[in-house]
Amino acid sequence: MKTTYREIEITYQEQENNWLFELRGKERTAESLTAAKAAIDAPPPKEKDSFDKIEAWVYEGNTFKRCTVTSKAHCRYDDNRYWVSLAEGVTKRGCMKRFQANHYNIFPVSPENDKLISQWLDLDAQRLALYEQCSNRKEKLRHL
Repeated sequence: MKTTYREIEITYQEQENNWLFELRGKERTAESLTAAKAAIDAPPPKEKDSFDKIEAWVYEGNTFKRCTVTSKAHCRYDDNRYWVSLAEGVTKRGCMKRFQANHYNIFPVSPENDKLISQWLDLDAQRLALYEQCSNRKEKLRHL
């Protein structure tokens, strides 16, 4: 059995018990003729914003962490937020740690940025070691 709706041919497939039609260049099926017509009447789905993933560093938790910037975040009040997935930081469920970060805290991976972040991490480790030494000295002080 065949019928035409809005210049689209819809064919009933008895063996599969469904309706077959081509919509926007793709072959589609529906469980009923009514469902097929509803699909034809429905507006085309919105196209997703294209965004190429970016390997980057994110400043989070007072340090730099390697991450992948996966998409622009649609935030009502801030146009400069992005979705970030940490390269390290898998949760207990095995999921990547994913969160939004402001563009001020995201730095693309590059030889220059990698070198500067490596130096920053070394200096921060020295700072923590010096802080530990200071704390140890203070604990050794005699009180009144």
